[in-house]
Amino acid sequence: MAIDISGGVGNYSIFLSDFVKVMIHCELHISSIIEAYNGKRNNMIFVRSPYLKLPFISDIFDYVICTDTLERMES
Repeated sequence: MAIDISGGVGNYSIFLSDFVKVMIHCELHISSIIEAYNGKRNNMIFVRSPYLKLPFISDIFDYVICTDTLERMES
């Protein structure tokens, strides 16, 4: 299982979903979630959440990707 934190419009999430059983696309902005949803794969789940307060228990993901959001500390 993998998660893309701050997945934006889903470019990385959609690509990576071909390599994992379940792909979680986590994004704060609903407009970006909608755009990502339009390109979705069957194994993708979409979650709207602040990036620094994710609604998941620890150690459930095999892979985590987060491009530049933590650098800017958006939430």
